[in-house]
Amino acid sequence: MESLMPEVSTKEKLQLAALDFFSTKGYDATTVDEIAESIGMKGPIIYKYFANKEKLLYSLHSLSAGRYEKRMGIDEDSLVWIHNGTELKQFTLSQLQYTLNDEVVVKFRRMYAINQFRDDFQIKNITKHQFGDINQLFEKIFSDMKKNGALVDSVSDVDLKLLAIEYTSTITVLIQLCDREPDKKEETEKLIERHIDFFIGRYCK
Repeated sequence: MESLMPEVSTKEKLQLAALDFFSTKGYDATTVDEIAESIGMKGPIIYKYFANKEKLLYSLHSLSAGRYEKRMGIDEDSLVWIHNGTELKQFTLSQLQYTLNDEVVVKFRRMYAINQFRDDFQIKNITKHQFGDINQLFEKIFSDMKKNGALVDSVSDVDLKLLAIEYTSTITVLIQLCDREPDKKEETEKLIERHIDFFIGRYCK
């Protein structure tokens, strides 16, 4: 019986193997030989697909960027409509389950944590991933909620950016805690849910 799973190309195997190493050992401590050997090949095979190890690193961002942005509601084609606190909580918890349990996404965060100060490319991508995109998404969500009368009257238009930062920052820190200490995953999920409930109780009608 034929497998229904799509075949992974050699290029994708190299990318996934590199992600494994970069998210554990770091970029500088990883050699092209060990990446290739981990999938049963010789080091020079990498240069058939990538000009050098740095190009391989940069290529990793295409692995899940589109899928991640769509799943998180960040890409331009995603339509996220939040009408009240209950829907805000449902949407956020759905995002949380994805970002905590998708192995590629978790490895990307660990890779960023290890390599985040290596060069401008890494710095800009981790800022975009962990701050810019997610805050812009929730600033838009809170703007729509305010227009629909779902936020308390004390929240002004100029407060929306800070409101998004307040909401996402706690969640981001707790996700990073879970990445460092996976045994605290259940505790982390409970703390995030309590944070969401506290936020909704304070700012939502």
